Amino acid sequence: MTAITLVEDNDALRDLTVKYLKRAGYDVYGLQDAEDVFSHDRRTDIYIIDLNLPEMSGYELIKGIRSANDAVAIIILSAREKVSDIVQGYDVGADVYLTKPCDPEILLATVQRLSRKLKLTGGGASNFIVNLPNSEAIGPNSKCDLSKREVGVLQNLAVAGERGMERHELADILGVDLDGNNTKAIDVSISRLRKKLSEVWSTAHIIETRRGYG
Repeated sequence: MTAITLVEDNDALRDLTVKYLKRAGYDVYGLQDAEDVFSHDRRTDIYIIDLNLPEMSGYELIKGIRSANDAVAIIILSAREKVSDIVQGYDVGADVYLTKPCDPEILLATVQRLSRKLKLTGGGASNFIVNLPNSEAIGPNSKCDLSKREVGVLQNLAVAGERGMERHELADILGVDLDGNNTKAIDVSISRLRKKLSEVWSTAHIIETRRGYG
């Protein structure tokens, strides 16, 4: 069954949409803000995301999701109708941009099309999930415990998206004093984290190092 996560801060609209898609046969979970997305450990094949979210915008959320998983499908469902908003939505990684108010049948047809596409391409939630409350990474192979600082690194990398993070930003999260020329400690910490994640998700490029940047 296709798993859907809806991120919408309007309680009434979120509840109605969740009920409608559940009646159509989908496994649907509703969240009210972006922070909840990074803290839950639920498998997701399709995200439906509003842009006007508290704390973190929908654009930033989509960047974070895409940096962690390029296989899921993302639908933007927003009241923003400007061409610039729609273009930016596709630029950050949305598959479909729908404007509010949206006819439920159009939303359902979009979900059905993306669901069929995921099945044909073998896409979906094949990446790892960071469970913030339990400080663990969950992947298709297994799961592993993470330190609070390792969770902080992954959470900030997800938010940073393609921009990535500079060494001084990593140093702050890892508690490393760069003034003491202790830069090796950063490399050791990231190497340890990379090894943990490679065990739960079989790839050597989960966290990449960019020379001259971070």
